[in-house]
Amino acid sequence: MNAINNDKTPLWFWCIGAVALVWNLAGLAAFFMHLSMTPELLAQLPEAHQALYTEAPDWLNAAFGIAVIGGTLGSIMLLLKNIFAVILYSLSLLGVLAQNSYSFFMSDTFAVLGSEAMIMPIAVIIIALFLMWYSLQMKCLGLLR
Repeated sequence: MNAINNDKTPLWFWCIGAVALVWNLAGLAAFFMHLSMTPELLAQLPEAHQALYTEAPDWLNAAFGIAVIGGTLGSIMLLLKNIFAVILYSLSLLGVLAQNSYSFFMSDTFAVLGSEAMIMPIAVIIIALFLMWYSLQMKCLGLLR
């Protein structure tokens, strides 16, 4: 991509940044809801779902946190036109890949929840890849400093 030489930031930049921030804020909300699961709420789930929750390793929560906190901060940095968006989106992608590697390869998640439960993790991976790529492109265009 060629560098943008004018001082006016294109509208599409702000639109993509705003959508990215809303997406990551939703992920952050899901993370906090996950962390605030009480024993009473957990008891309301079917036994197989409870096992998925209780048998998950601690590093999985760390990966989830890195994914959503990195993505949220990356989106904020993107909107501030800050170069750190690239690093934060890269960290977020690593968190997403670590988190979903557990779901896809180390647990019975999809046996319990069904194959349709793969849709959201795949979408999350694609969006995380896109946001990292997009931030790199914005750096190349000179929009991030």
